[in-house]
Amino acid sequence: MLDRRIVLFAGMAAPVATMVSATATAQGAPGLVSAQVADPNGELAAKRFEMLRRFRSMYSGRHFELDLFDADTGYLQTTLADADRMSLRFFVEYNNVWWFAIIDGVDVPSIAYDPETDTGAIVLDIRYGDQHLLAMQHIQFKGDRISRLQTYASNTFFGRDKPLIRLDAYGNAIWLETGYDLKISAEAAEVFLRTPEGLRFAEHEPTRAAIIRIKGNLADLRKRYGWPPI
Repeated sequence: MLDRRIVLFAGMAAPVATMVSATATAQGAPGLVSAQVADPNGELAAKRFEMLRRFRSMYSGRHFELDLFDADTGYLQTTLADADRMSLRFFVEYNNVWWFAIIDGVDVPSIAYDPETDTGAIVLDIRYGDQHLLAMQHIQFKGDRISRLQTYASNTFFGRDKPLIRLDAYGNAIWLETGYDLKISAEAAEVFLRTPEGLRFAEHEPTRAAIIRIKGNLADLRKRYGWPPI
């Protein structure tokens, strides 16, 4: 996996040589020491690493908390959606409602911080059953929030004929091609689940369990935002 990880890091704005990294198993001390050498204050690097560790923990736990993100002015861009900007509020809600309900888990082999540019990176190994999607996100900060994410991932992965991947491919169309409007996307997801294709996903494992989780998440989202039923 090392050679593939190097390819992912090559897409970052900052050279790999300038990055201070912490592996998924490290407790952070070596990385923080190195960061403090490059950062005269030391405190900023420590703060950024703590944010990155929390981000990593959210991926591993398959649930994002809004308070880590600049939810309403921050945004994400992805190689899958060209120059479109997804608000970080949409990013958090979409992943919590749909994506985390589908995938089997996320391993985080590495996090990194570049004190020269005050940016970070996180490497993701995403599991859909026995299928793995490797991705990386370049991270910008604003105060004590993550303000911008740039995602790098394969744009051919979702063509694989595996149930969980096919379900998520529908999700890409439902959530990511509706202008990043949270209410419209959530309603589109609810409508999809009632279609013949959505009902087929609900009949068989491994997608049956995912659909049950998604339905519960959509109901919770609608309740939290006070949206009337469609």
